[in-house]
Amino acid sequence: MTMTVAPTIAVYETVVTIEKGITKVAPTLTENESVAPTETTTVASTETTTVAPSLALNESAAPTPSGNVTAVAVTPTPAVVATMALTSITAVPLMESVNWDGCSVTRLCVHEPPGCDPSSNARCLFMSAEQQIGRNFSIDLSGHSIGYIAATFSTDDSLGGHDVTYICAADGSTVVFITATLHNDFLILTLSEMSNGKGRVDGNKIQCSFSVVLPESIMRVNNLAAALHTGSYNATSGALGTPNTAIMTNQVDFTNPNTTVTNMLTSNSTTATPTTTSSYAPTLHHSLLQTLLVTLAVLGLAML
Repeated sequence: MTMTVAPTIAVYETVVTIEKGITKVAPTLTENESVAPTETTTVASTETTTVAPSLALNESAAPTPSGNVTAVAVTPTPAVVATMALTSITAVPLMESVNWDGCSVTRLCVHEPPGCDPSSNARCLFMSAEQQIGRNFSIDLSGHSIGYIAATFSTDDSLGGHDVTYICAADGSTVVFITATLHNDFLILTLSEMSNGKGRVDGNKIQCSFSVVLPESIMRVNNLAAALHTGSYNATSGALGTPNTAIMTNQVDFTNPNTTVTNMLTSNSTTATPTTTSSYAPTLHHSLLQTLLVTLAVLGLAML
């Protein structure tokens, strides 16, 4: 049977012809490209099958010829949205240990247990936030974990509603930074602004420092709630384990270093700073000396 195929105009059209066990793929056409009229084509047998092109949404198909050619309809499919690959960032070495210097003076600090020093206590879970300008803050984290330590910031008291989370994960002896959002106890990888990343791993103690722009609360004030977590990390696959939350704070003003922060999980104040008697000794000795001198002067006058 002799059949003449009329010219067609298609968008990204692909025609697959199966003839006597041989598969032939016609050239892919670009948008608005037309096919020149074909010569008279003889179809050898009814084994020849023409597959209609995949259609974009709202695209109409050209009529298919009748005869010994079988037309197979293809259901239109929506376009697939490409997603950006999320990668971790390797931190540069942190030369000095994270410590409590400046706590309650220049930076807001959170400890668990209260008052622990992250530079000497390997199991001290610690975070400090020091305002640079506006909502730009320098963050320090320290904690005992075989995988990662993380800090979450929430604009309300309901933690876990897609709240921005900054993660420091141990990859051997180095630290990698990962950003995510915390939602219903799950970490969902995302891209967030993070800079000046430094980190160190000492056994199971992970420490890191970085700069971020903290989220703005719905009331346009500086009050935020924070949470500190630990969890497992697979350095090969990049998989993050479920976060174990050890500190969950009330809403506090992060621009006020001296504000009192309470761990809502333990009802303990997490900002307690240990005091030492040495700072008070000079004043005490000075008072005793003054008293002694006054007493001697009185006795000297009495003897006259």
